[in-house]
Amino acid sequence: YIEANGSYTKLFLTKDELRRSKQKPGPVVTTVGLGTLLDYLPSNFYKLSRSVAINLNHLDRIETSQILLGDLGDHKIDLPEGTRQS
Repeated sequence: YIEANGSYTKLFLTKDELRRSKQKPGPVVTTVGLGTLLDYLPSNFYKLSRSVAINLNHLDRIETSQILLGDLGDHKIDLPEGTRQS
């Protein structure tokens, strides 16, 4: 998933992607804005809020107040208030 915070954007990669890119564990940090990044990414990336985009290919499940990503729901992302349904 991708998370923007101020002038930085963090890209959270899978373990396989980290291994292939020879990156250290943890997010890849860039100064490219979320909107600009989404212009270059495939359509399976969904903008969840102003600061978060998720890769739908890694969606594990959706719960009442959060989305779980990864094979075992490794990452939990809170759903924005406006998108929650009862």
